[in-house]
Amino acid sequence: MRKIGIVTFLAMGWIGLGVHTAYAAGGVSNSLINVPSAFTLDAGSLEFSPTWQSQFRRSVGSNAVESLHVNNNIELRATFGLPSYWEVGFVVAANWTIKEGHSFGMDVFAVGIRKDLVRKGETWALNVQAGLLVPFSEEERSVIADLALAQTYRPWSWMQIDVSVGGQIQNTQQLQGGARYDIGVGAFVVREKLQIVVEWSHAWAIQNETTSEGLLGVGINWYVTSAATITVAGLAAFAPISATPEGVVFLSYTHLFELPKPKPIAAKAATLSSNRMNPLQPVWSQQR
Repeated sequence: MRKIGIVTFLAMGWIGLGVHTAYAAGGVSNSLINVPSAFTLDAGSLEFSPTWQSQFRRSVGSNAVESLHVNNNIELRATFGLPSYWEVGFVVAANWTIKEGHSFGMDVFAVGIRKDLVRKGETWALNVQAGLLVPFSEEERSVIADLALAQTYRPWSWMQIDVSVGGQIQNTQQLQGGARYDIGVGAFVVREKLQIVVEWSHAWAIQNETTSEGLLGVGINWYVTSAATITVAGLAAFAPISATPEGVVFLSYTHLFELPKPKPIAAKAATLSSNRMNPLQPVWSQQR
Protein backbone atom coordinates (compact mmCIF):
# COMPACT_ATOMS: atom_id res chain seq x y z
CA MET A 1 0.00 0.00 0.00
CA ARG A 2 1.31 3.42 -0.95
CA LYS A 3 0.83 5.74 1.98
CA ILE A 4 -0.69 9.09 1.08
CA GLY A 5 1.43 11.84 2.58
CA ILE A 6 0.48 14.02 5.49
CA VAL A 7 1.86 17.51 5.89
CA THR A 8 5.16 18.23 7.64
CA PHE A 9 4.48 21.22 9.88
CA LEU A 10 7.02 23.99 9.66
CA ALA A 11 4.56 25.89 11.85
CA MET A 12 5.55 23.81 14.86
CA GLY A 13 8.72 25.87 14.87
CA TRP A 14 6.69 28.69 16.39
CA ILE A 15 6.26 26.84 19.68
CA GLY A 16 8.14 27.96 22.78
CA LEU A 17 11.70 28.98 23.63
CA GLY A 18 12.64 30.03 20.13
CA VAL A 19 13.77 26.43 19.64
CA HIS A 20 12.41 25.41 16.27
CA THR A 21 11.03 21.96 16.88
CA ALA A 22 10.12 21.41 13.24
CA TYR A 23 12.31 21.55 10.21
CA ALA A 24 12.22 24.51 7.87
CA ALA A 25 11.74 21.97 5.09
CA GLY A 26 8.04 22.66 4.86
CA GLY A 27 6.51 21.26 1.74
CA VAL A 28 7.68 17.67 2.05
CA SER A 29 5.11 14.88 2.04
CA ASN A 30 4.37 11.60 3.73
CA SER A 31 4.82 12.52 7.40
CA LEU A 32 2.46 11.05 9.97
CA ILE A 33 1.93 14.43 11.68
CA ASN A 34 5.02 16.47 12.50
CA VAL A 35 7.93 14.01 12.36
CA PRO A 36 9.57 13.78 8.89
CA SER A 37 9.22 10.53 6.95
CA ALA A 38 11.01 8.87 4.07
CA PHE A 39 9.39 7.67 0.81
CA THR A 40 9.04 10.54 -1.65
CA LEU A 41 6.02 11.02 -3.89
CA ASP A 42 5.89 9.14 -7.17
CA ALA A 43 7.19 11.11 -10.16
CA GLY A 44 4.41 13.11 -11.79
CA SER A 45 2.38 13.44 -8.56
CA LEU A 46 1.20 16.65 -6.89
CA GLU A 47 0.12 16.77 -3.26
CA PHE A 48 -1.90 19.79 -2.09
CA SER A 49 -2.72 20.39 1.57
CA PRO A 50 -4.51 23.27 3.34
CA THR A 51 -4.12 23.30 7.14
CA TRP A 52 -5.76 25.25 9.95
CA GLN A 53 -4.06 25.32 13.34
CA SER A 54 -4.50 27.19 16.59
CA GLN A 55 -1.66 27.81 19.04
CA PHE A 56 -2.51 28.47 22.69
CA ARG A 57 -0.13 30.14 25.15
CA ARG A 58 -0.71 31.27 28.74
CA SER A 59 1.28 34.14 30.21
CA VAL A 60 1.31 36.13 33.44
CA GLY A 61 1.52 39.93 33.22
CA SER A 62 3.14 42.43 35.60
CA ASN A 63 -0.12 42.65 37.57
CA ALA A 64 -0.05 38.85 38.12
CA VAL A 65 -3.09 38.37 35.90
CA GLU A 66 -2.93 35.26 33.75
CA SER A 67 -3.98 35.65 30.13
CA LEU A 68 -4.49 33.27 27.21
CA HIS A 69 -3.11 34.20 23.79
CA VAL A 70 -4.41 32.46 20.67
CA ASN A 71 -2.54 32.49 17.38
CA ASN A 72 -4.28 30.91 14.38
CA ASN A 73 -2.33 29.86 11.30
CA ILE A 74 -3.47 29.00 7.80
CA GLU A 75 -0.96 26.99 5.80
CA LEU A 76 -1.04 26.03 2.12
CA ARG A 77 1.38 23.36 0.86
CA ALA A 78 2.11 22.07 -2.64
CA THR A 79 4.56 19.19 -3.14
CA PHE A 80 5.74 17.74 -6.46
CA GLY A 81 7.15 14.25 -7.05
CA LEU A 82 10.12 14.21 -9.43
CA PRO A 83 12.02 11.41 -11.23
CA SER A 84 14.78 9.44 -9.46
CA TYR A 85 13.03 9.72 -6.06
CA TRP A 86 13.37 13.50 -5.78
CA GLU A 87 10.70 15.76 -4.31
CA VAL A 88 10.26 19.53 -3.97
CA GLY A 89 7.61 21.40 -2.04
CA PHE A 90 6.49 24.89 -1.11
CA VAL A 91 4.56 26.32 1.85
CA VAL A 92 2.96 29.71 2.37
CA ALA A 93 1.53 30.46 5.83
CA ALA A 94 -0.54 33.32 7.20
CA ASN A 95 -1.44 34.07 10.83
CA TRP A 96 -4.41 35.55 12.67
CA THR A 97 -3.53 36.59 16.22
CA ILE A 98 -6.00 37.22 19.05
CA LYS A 99 -4.18 39.30 21.66
CA GLU A 100 -5.74 42.55 22.87
CA GLY A 101 -7.38 42.80 19.46
CA HIS A 102 -6.97 41.03 16.15
CA SER A 103 -4.22 41.03 13.55
CA PHE A 104 -3.81 39.15 10.27
CA GLY A 105 -0.83 38.90 7.97
CA MET A 106 1.43 36.71 5.88
CA ASP A 107 3.87 34.88 8.07
CA VAL A 108 6.44 32.68 6.30
CA PHE A 109 7.42 31.08 3.01
CA ALA A 110 9.33 27.80 3.00
CA VAL A 111 10.78 25.49 0.39
CA GLY A 112 11.91 21.92 0.99
CA ILE A 113 13.65 19.26 -1.09
CA ARG A 114 14.07 15.53 -0.43
CA LYS A 115 15.89 12.62 -2.03
CA ASP A 116 15.44 8.95 -1.18
CA LEU A 117 18.92 7.48 -0.83
CA VAL A 118 17.83 3.87 -0.24
CA ARG A 119 14.48 2.17 -0.79
CA LYS A 120 13.55 -1.43 -0.01
CA GLY A 121 10.15 -1.77 -1.66
CA GLU A 122 7.48 -0.23 0.57
CA THR A 123 9.10 -1.58 3.76
CA TRP A 124 12.10 0.68 4.46
CA ALA A 125 13.56 3.90 3.12
CA LEU A 126 16.28 6.39 4.06
CA ASN A 127 16.36 9.91 2.69
CA VAL A 128 18.05 13.27 3.06
CA GLN A 129 16.08 16.51 3.19
CA ALA A 130 16.92 20.19 3.33
CA GLY A 131 14.86 23.33 3.71
CA LEU A 132 14.84 27.10 3.86
CA LEU A 133 12.30 29.23 5.73
CA VAL A 134 11.97 32.97 5.05
CA PRO A 135 9.66 35.12 7.24
CA PHE A 136 7.36 37.85 5.94
CA SER A 137 6.65 39.32 9.37
CA GLU A 138 8.49 42.51 10.40
CA GLU A 139 8.62 41.22 14.00
CA GLU A 140 10.19 37.88 13.04
CA ARG A 141 13.07 38.24 10.60
CA SER A 142 15.03 35.07 11.32
CA VAL A 143 15.83 32.94 8.28
CA ILE A 144 16.21 29.23 9.02
CA ALA A 145 18.13 26.62 7.01
CA ASP A 146 18.32 22.95 7.95
CA LEU A 147 19.49 19.52 6.88
CA ALA A 148 18.25 16.15 8.14
CA LEU A 149 18.26 12.39 7.62
CA ALA A 150 14.95 10.54 7.93
CA GLN A 151 14.11 6.86 7.82
CA THR A 152 10.78 5.05 7.65
CA TYR A 153 10.28 1.40 8.56
CA ARG A 154 7.07 -0.58 8.08
CA PRO A 155 7.48 -3.92 9.91
CA TRP A 156 3.85 -4.79 9.17
CA SER A 157 1.29 -3.38 6.74
CA TRP A 158 -0.57 -1.71 9.62
CA MET A 159 2.42 0.00 11.31
CA GLN A 160 4.88 2.75 10.35
CA ILE A 161 7.88 3.93 12.40
CA ASP A 162 9.68 7.20 11.55
CA VAL A 163 13.02 8.29 13.03
CA SER A 164 14.97 11.41 12.00
CA VAL A 165 17.95 13.47 13.14
CA GLY A 166 19.08 16.86 11.88
CA GLY A 167 20.48 20.30 12.53
CA GLN A 168 19.67 23.86 11.62
CA ILE A 169 21.13 27.36 11.49
CA GLN A 170 19.07 30.41 12.35
CA ASN A 171 20.09 34.05 12.00
CA THR A 172 18.40 35.85 14.88
CA GLN A 173 20.22 38.86 16.36
CA GLN A 174 23.24 36.61 16.18
CA LEU A 175 23.85 33.27 14.52
CA GLN A 176 22.23 30.38 16.37
CA GLY A 177 22.58 26.65 15.78
CA GLY A 178 20.41 23.78 16.82
CA ALA A 179 19.80 20.04 16.60
CA ARG A 180 16.81 17.74 16.82
CA TYR A 181 15.73 14.13 16.87
CA ASP A 182 12.24 12.74 16.23
CA ILE A 183 10.39 9.46 16.71
CA GLY A 184 6.90 8.78 15.36
CA VAL A 185 4.73 5.65 15.34
CA GLY A 186 1.51 5.20 13.39
CA ALA A 187 -0.81 2.18 13.58
CA PHE A 188 -4.01 1.42 11.69
CA VAL A 189 -6.96 0.57 13.93
CA VAL A 190 -9.24 0.26 10.88
CA ARG A 191 -7.48 -1.34 7.91
CA GLU A 192 -6.21 1.32 5.47
CA LYS A 193 -8.79 3.80 6.80
CA LEU A 194 -8.11 5.02 10.36
CA GLN A 195 -4.61 5.50 11.76
CA ILE A 196 -3.60 6.55 15.30
CA VAL A 197 -0.29 8.43 15.61
CA VAL A 198 2.00 9.22 18.57
CA GLU A 199 5.14 11.33 18.07
CA TRP A 200 7.95 12.82 20.13
CA SER A 201 10.43 15.52 19.06
CA HIS A 202 13.31 16.98 21.08
CA ALA A 203 15.28 20.03 20.00
CA TRP A 204 18.26 22.00 21.31
CA ALA A 205 19.22 25.59 20.53
CA ILE A 206 22.84 26.62 21.02
CA GLN A 207 23.73 30.30 21.34
CA ASN A 208 25.13 31.90 24.50
CA GLU A 209 23.62 28.98 26.39
CA THR A 210 21.95 25.71 25.47
CA THR A 211 18.17 25.46 25.76
CA SER A 212 15.96 22.52 24.90
CA GLU A 213 12.33 21.69 24.29
CA GLY A 214 10.25 18.58 23.74
CA LEU A 215 7.11 18.27 21.65
CA LEU A 216 4.55 15.48 22.11
CA GLY A 217 1.99 14.91 19.39
CA VAL A 218 -1.10 12.68 19.26
CA GLY A 219 -3.42 12.52 16.28
CA ILE A 220 -5.65 10.59 13.90
CA ASN A 221 -5.30 10.21 10.13
CA TRP A 222 -8.50 9.32 8.28
CA TYR A 223 -7.86 8.00 4.76
CA VAL A 224 -11.14 8.99 3.13
CA THR A 225 -10.09 7.65 -0.30
CA SER A 226 -6.82 6.50 -1.87
CA ALA A 227 -6.11 10.17 -2.70
CA ALA A 228 -7.69 12.12 0.18
CA THR A 229 -6.69 12.26 3.86
CA ILE A 230 -7.99 14.23 6.85
CA THR A 231 -5.76 14.76 9.89
CA VAL A 232 -6.83 15.93 13.35
CA ALA A 233 -4.11 16.26 16.00
CA GLY A 234 -2.86 18.06 19.06
CA LEU A 235 0.70 18.87 20.15
CA ALA A 236 2.03 20.05 23.49
CA ALA A 237 5.41 21.68 24.15
CA PHE A 238 7.46 20.62 27.17
CA ALA A 239 10.23 22.95 28.32
CA PRO A 240 12.02 24.03 31.53
CA ILE A 241 9.66 25.12 34.33
CA SER A 242 10.41 28.80 33.74
CA ALA A 243 9.20 28.63 30.15
CA THR A 244 5.62 29.29 29.11
CA PRO A 245 3.67 26.10 28.28
CA GLU A 246 2.11 26.04 24.84
CA GLY A 247 0.00 23.74 22.75
CA VAL A 248 -1.35 23.43 19.22
CA VAL A 249 -4.43 21.79 17.73
CA PHE A 250 -4.91 21.51 13.99
CA LEU A 251 -7.03 20.18 11.17
CA SER A 252 -5.48 19.29 7.81
CA TYR A 253 -6.75 18.00 4.47
CA THR A 254 -4.40 16.38 1.96
CA HIS A 255 -5.19 15.49 -1.65
CA LEU A 256 -2.98 13.63 -4.11
CA PHE A 257 -3.21 14.42 -7.84
CA GLU A 258 -1.66 12.51 -10.71
CA LEU A 259 -0.39 15.07 -13.23
CA PRO A 260 -0.74 14.36 -16.98
CA LYS A 261 2.38 12.64 -18.27
CA PRO A 262 3.85 13.71 -21.64
CA LYS A 263 3.92 11.06 -24.33
CA PRO A 264 7.47 9.72 -24.91
CA ILE A 265 9.13 10.94 -28.10
CA ALA A 266 9.88 7.37 -29.18
CA ALA A 267 6.22 6.43 -28.85
CA LYS A 268 5.21 9.47 -30.92
CA ALA A 269 7.68 8.51 -33.65
CA ALA A 270 6.36 4.95 -33.69
CA THR A 271 2.80 6.22 -34.02
CA LEU A 272 3.74 8.50 -36.92
CA SER A 273 5.65 5.75 -38.77
CA SER A 274 2.74 3.32 -38.38
CA ASN A 275 0.46 5.83 -40.11
CA ARG A 276 2.72 6.07 -43.17
CA MET A 277 2.36 3.88 -46.26
CA ASN A 278 4.64 0.85 -46.51
CA PRO A 279 6.60 1.22 -49.80
CA LEU A 280 7.06 -2.58 -50.00
CA GLN A 281 3.33 -3.13 -50.38
CA PRO A 282 1.12 -2.14 -53.35
CA VAL A 283 -0.49 1.23 -52.86
CA TRP A 284 -3.97 -0.18 -53.36
CA SER A 285 -3.47 -2.66 -50.46
CA GLN A 286 -2.79 0.25 -48.02
CA GLN A 287 -5.76 2.32 -49.02
CA ARG A 288 -8.96 2.06 -47.03
